[in-house]
Amino acid sequence: MAKEIEGSHKLVMKNTFKGGITSKDKTSASTSKKRKSVVKGQKQGADKSKPTTKELPVPDMVTPKENRPVKKKAKAKPQGGRKVPEASDKNGCVHQGLLELLALPKAYLEVYVRVGGWLHKKPCKDCAVKEGDSAGRVLDVSTLLGLKGKNSLGYYCNCGPTGHKMVMDDEPVWKQQWSCDMVLCMPCYDERMKRMGEEGGRRNRRQKKRLD
Repeated sequence: MAKEIEGSHKLVMKNTFKGGITSKDKTSASTSKKRKSVVKGQKQGADKSKPTTKELPVPDMVTPKENRPVKKKAKAKPQGGRKVPEASDKNGCVHQGLLELLALPKAYLEVYVRVGGWLHKKPCKDCAVKEGDSAGRVLDVSTLLGLKGKNSLGYYCNCGPTGHKMVMDDEPVWKQQWSCDMVLCMPCYDERMKRMGEEGGRRNRRQKKRLD
């Protein structure tokens, strides 16, 4: 019995000094292998779960500069290329009826009464043909700039500045057709409005008598 115990003791000591593997070591080694296999499986599973869609190239929607069509600039039409307006009534000028004339603001007048402007030293059309004392007449529309508290100083035809810009040598016919000197001070414009109302009243009375 003592010999058997001594023999087993020597066997244990031999395995210990030779670096033999104990049951405890075997258990820890197998556990570490299992952990590595689990981690590896998780990584592989994560990789498989990733979407495998491919990125498609985005088409270039911008046309290269060298391939873009070149836009041709339209040539400016000469003033004579436009249709000359005709007056709707006989109480204004040849281009505009009395109700079609434009209000003459002070800022506009300040620009066009300068040297070279179409209203430079231009009189009111009706004041120019009046006779008598010139105290109430406007023989130069630049004097209207002295009036205070008024937004509109008179009325004018917008064909005047158009015809003034035309050159007689280049467009003689068109310049004659577009040129206009219609500019009225407020008193003269009001007088024309009154006459137009009276003429309209007489015309309506004549038409009424014809119907009776």
